Amino acid sequence: MRNYLYFIFIVFVISCKSSGNSETTVAPSNTLSPPAWVRGSWSYKNQVILFNTTLSNDDAIISTNGVKLSLKGYPSMSYGGNNFTISEPTKTGSVYEIMVKNNGVELAFYRWASINSQVNFYQRAGVYITENLLTKD
Repeated sequence: MRNYLYFIFIVFVISCKSSGNSETTVAPSNTLSPPAWVRGSWSYKNQVILFNTTLSNDDAIISTNGVKLSLKGYPSMSYGGNNFTISEPTKTGSVYEIMVKNNGVELAFYRWASINSQVNFYQRAGVYITENLLTKD
């Protein structure tokens, strides 16, 4: 029994050890500043859907079949008791995330992850989840 407890303790210590990864967690700021590697226009196209994300110095625009949503506009949409905020939970050399909240509750989450010359794009809004491999335009 004593050896079993030592084993569990060692596994716990190893699992908590820092991986040496230089990721930076960024606090909510209600402003966007996507890293340089992800800026530009990224698309996914098939026979039914045209999906695009365009990131600039201060915005991320999500577009599906021509319907566009600018994420930087959310904080100015506070009305009727709704208080929208945006934050960048992760911003590294290979992963960029944006979270949109309404009164402190997650409304939408977006992630761009660099994979060679493409980006794996993940979005979650309520029960709606999509994940696509995007190519730079």
